[in-house]
Amino acid sequence: MEGRIPSLLEPKLLAGQLYWLEQRPDQQGRTTLMRRPFGVETAGAAASPPAEELTPGGWNLRSRIHGYGGGACALGLVQGQAIAVFVDDRDRCLWGLNLGPAGAAPNEPIQLTRPAPRDFGGGLIDARRQRWIGVVEADGRDQLGAVSLQGGEPVTLHQAADFCGYPTLSPRGSHLAWVEWQQPCLPWERSQLWLGCFAAAGADGSGEGLGEGLAACRPVAGSDNGSRQASSVFQPLWLAGGSPEDAPQTRGGPVPTGADGHGAPAARPADLLVACDRSGWWNLDRLPAAEALTAANLEPSASAGGDGETALAESPPSDRQPPLAWQPLLPMEAEFATPQWVLGLATTAWDGRQLMAAACVQGSWQLGRIDFNNTPAKATGQAPGNPADPAAPAQPGRWIPFDLPFSEFGGLCAEDGALACLASGATSPSGLLELELTGGQWRHSPAAASPLAPEAISRPQPLWFAGYGGAPTQAWYYPPIGGATPASPLLVKGHSGPTAMARCGLNLAIQFWTSRGWGVLDVNYGGSTGFGRAYRERLDRHWGLVDSDDCAAAALAVVAAGNASAQRLAIEGGSAGGFTVLSALCFSDVFRAGACRYAVSDLEGLVADGHRFEAHYLDSLVGPWPEQRATYQARSPLLHAERISAPVIFFQGLDDQVVPPAQTDSMAEALRSQGVPVEVHRFAGEGHGFRSGAVRVAVLEATEAFFRHHFTLGCP
Repeated sequence: MEGRIPSLLEPKLLAGQLYWLEQRPDQQGRTTLMRRPFGVETAGAAASPPAEELTPGGWNLRSRIHGYGGGACALGLVQGQAIAVFVDDRDRCLWGLNLGPAGAAPNEPIQLTRPAPRDFGGGLIDARRQRWIGVVEADGRDQLGAVSLQGGEPVTLHQAADFCGYPTLSPRGSHLAWVEWQQPCLPWERSQLWLGCFAAAGADGSGEGLGEGLAACRPVAGSDNGSRQASSVFQPLWLAGGSPEDAPQTRGGPVPTGADGHGAPAARPADLLVACDRSGWWNLDRLPAAEALTAANLEPSASAGGDGETALAESPPSDRQPPLAWQPLLPMEAEFATPQWVLGLATTAWDGRQLMAAACVQGSWQLGRIDFNNTPAKATGQAPGNPADPAAPAQPGRWIPFDLPFSEFGGLCAEDGALACLASGATSPSGLLELELTGGQWRHSPAAASPLAPEAISRPQPLWFAGYGGAPTQAWYYPPIGGATPASPLLVKGHSGPTAMARCGLNLAIQFWTSRGWGVLDVNYGGSTGFGRAYRERLDRHWGLVDSDDCAAAALAVVAAGNASAQRLAIEGGSAGGFTVLSALCFSDVFRAGACRYAVSDLEGLVADGHRFEAHYLDSLVGPWPEQRATYQARSPLLHAERISAPVIFFQGLDDQVVPPAQTDSMAEALRSQGVPVEVHRFAGEGHGFRSGAVRVAVLEATEAFFRHHFTLGCP
C-alpha cells in the first residue's frame, strides 16, 4: 500500500463543511480539492459521509512558493457563498472557484491572474473587500499582495524586506498579522510577527470606509537578524473576544457574513496569539485587544529600541505607543509549533469560544484544549463547558489533552464547537479527525484503511541514548515482526530537513522493513525539532558531525541491547538525510551499506546551486561562506569518497531544483572509481521528493534488494 495511498493536506472547516486537499500518487501526485459535511455519528466511528471532488480532471492544486510550496488553496464566504482561490500548478496562476451547495455539479474555475515569473501561496479570502490576500514571490523578494476575486494583477499591500508568510486577517477585517524573516536566517531561527492595520481603520475597529492598503505596520514580536536574543514565531491566530453568545454560529445553519466571512464581528477587539521560542520552547503567547491598536501605535518610528529587538515582552512606552503587554499563555516544556518549510501549517485553532492546540511532548504529539482561567475540570479529553475568556486577567493556562488514540496531529481548524485536523497513531494511518468539542465524540477517516492487522504492526518504542558529546538524544525503535535477535538486520533512518523530526504515527514504509525481519531506528538526532531550541541548535556549525554521530550511536545502542547485528547495519535518508547517510559512511565504520535519495554530497556545490529559501542555510549549519570554505571541504563526502567502502544505492529525480542530479552523478562516479559497489536509479519527471506512487514503491523494493544482496540475506 505504500506509495498508493493518497496524502491528505490542509483541512479546513467552513459553514459546517469539511474541505481538504488530496494528493494522489496514482495520478502522478496531482492534488485536488475535496469536500463533505462535518459529521460525527458515534464515538470512534470509521464510516464517513460521501466526499465530492471539487476540482476534477487535470486541475493540480499546488504552490511552489519558496521552492517548497504549501498554502495552495484559500477558502472563504463572500455574501454567504463559499468560494475557493487556488494555485494551479500547470500555469502557477491564481484561479477562483464558486463552490456551490453540497452535492451540486462542480462549477468551472475562472482565471484570476495571468502567467508570469512569480509564485503565489499562503493566502486567505478578504470577504469584505472581495479579494485574495497572500504571499507573492517575484524578483527575489516576497510581498503581501491582493488580487480581486473578479481577477486582475496583484496589488502590493506590503513589501517584505525578504521573506514573509502566514498572513491572517482579524475578525473585523481591520488588521493583518503575518510572519517575516530575512536571509541568512531561516524562519525557525529568527523571525518576526508583524502587525498592520488597513487605511481608515479607527481605534474602535468599526470597519467603516476601510481602504485597500495597510496604513501602518511594524514588527511586534520575535527577533530579526540584529536582535540580541534569537527567537522565532509561528502561525499568528486571532482570538475573537466576547461572551459565548457573541461567538459566531456557523455550523449547520445560516451564516451571518462578517468582516472575514466567518461570522458576525465580535463584541470586543480580538486578541492576537502566536507561538514564540524566546523561552527555549515554542510556547503560546497572546497580545490582548491587538485589534484595537491604531495606525499611530503601529507606525515604524514608534517601535522600541534601535537594535531590532522585538522579542515578546512589554515594549517601552512612548508618547504614541502604549506598552505591548504580551502574556505567556501556557509555559511548559513542549513545542506548539513546527519548522515553517512550507506555508499552510497550523498547530492552533479557535472555534469562537475555545482554543485548541497540538503540542509535542518528548517527541510525541498531543491534541488538547487550553483552559485560560484554570477552571476546575478533569483532564478526560472532553472539553469543559466553561469557555475561555480572552479578557480574563493574565495567568498561566492549563493544558487539557483529549483522550485520543493518536500521536500525530497537524493542520488544525475549528468552528463553533467542531475541530478537524490530520491525525495518525501507531496503528492508524494518517486521516481526517473530526471532534465534537462538547461531547467528545470523534471520527477518524484515513485516506485508506490500514492494510495491516494490528498484530502485524511494529510499534515505536522510545529510545534515549548518549549522542554526540554525550548529550541525551532520542530515537524511535521499531522491532522486527517476530522479535529481534542479535542477528537481526537494522535500518537506521536519518530524517530530512535537517530541522525536522522523526514522528511515530503509522508509517507503511517502516512497516515494509519490519515485516521483512528488519528492525528500524528513526533517529531524532541533534538538530531535530520537538525537543526545544537548545536541542535544535546542537546542529549549528556541526552538520555532518552531530547527525551522523548520533545515528551511529543509536545503532550501537540497539546492538548493545542484543537487538541487532553489528555486521548488518544499514542507513538511509533523503536530501539532508542523504547527506547524513554519506557522512556516516565517510567518517565512521559503523554502517555496512547506505541508501540515498536526492542526497547532498557536495556542500560547496549546494551553496552554488541552492535556491532562494535556503540559500544561506549552510551559514548556520556549517559556517559563513566563503570564510569557512575549508570546513565545507572537510565535511563534503564527495571530496572524501576514498573513505567510503560500504556499498551505496542512489535515487535521483531528474527535475530536482534543490539538489541537482549532477551531485548524485558525481558522488556515484567517485565511489565507482574507488571500487565501491554502486547503483544509481534516475526518475524523469520527479523533483526533490518523489510524488509518484510507482516511483516510491520502486525505491523501497530496490533498496531492500540492494541491502539483502550485500548482507547475504535470504528472501523475506
